Amino acid sequence: MGYYSRITGVITIAPSLKWSEYKDKGLTETGAPDWPSVVLRTHEEERDGEGGVMFVRWADGIIPATDESVKAYDLEAEVRAIVTTFRAGHTFTGYLEISGESQGDLWRLRIRNGRVVRVVSLVTWPEEATS
Repeated sequence: MGYYSRITGVITIAPSLKWSEYKDKGLTETGAPDWPSVVLRTHEEERDGEGGVMFVRWADGIIPATDESVKAYDLEAEVRAIVTTFRAGHTFTGYLEISGESQGDLWRLRIRNGRVVRVVSLVTWPEEATS
């Protein structure tokens, strides 16, 4: 049991991370028992080189690890760890939006000045017209 949340959106990383920067960090794997809430969005491209065909890999964002609802208890810490690890020489923009099981549980994780900031939604009702 536990509280489940759905995560959507992307935090973009520019310039993209090179394979050598993230290959040993374990940030692209999913399906483990301690499955993270987020992973790096990765790409792979085949290119011709002097020695033949080679593969080039890069990561350009932080995305939800799955389309399913997850127990996102450590989400903020996970995003903070990624941003801290790759902060030097990279800019992070965008946000992840989190919606929990309870009505009105809607918030975002944004990056502002290189820091992870939690932004809680605020529901406002329009004033009723008086007649």
